[in-house]
Amino acid sequence: ISDLSVGDWVMCNEDKYRVMGITMFHELDLLKSSESFRTSIDNIHPIPITAEILQMNGFEFEKASRWHICELEYKTRINVWIGRNNEGRIEVSKPAPFEDEYHFKYVDIEVLNIAVHQLQHALRLAGVDKEITL
Repeated sequence: ISDLSVGDWVMCNEDKYRVMGITMFHELDLLKSSESFRTSIDNIHPIPITAEILQMNGFEFEKASRWHICELEYKTRINVWIGRNNEGRIEVSKPAPFEDEYHFKYVDIEVLNIAVHQLQHALRLAGVDKEITL
């Protein structure tokens, strides 16, 4: 949770909010619809990535535990693997300038508890302007 950015989705008081500001006193400004408030970072929890969240955002189940989406505007493929205990991997890649099966990886993240904000960060790092909805 210490790696949060403005715009990230987080859980607070059993509900989902967007981070709208971060203070130097470890407080966050959160927003949901028109409800906004400030809270301690201690009250914040990551939102685990689920199959439902991926489907809602256009990802398709490919095989085993892998989900993918192709963002044609950015010529980018995004793969997300979710394991049994919510361990996971996020890979954002673009085709290499040559025509074979290799891709140039922009972002490749492996984590024990894969969360929505980590997917948001991977997309931003790769320059993909995709809004994740919950």
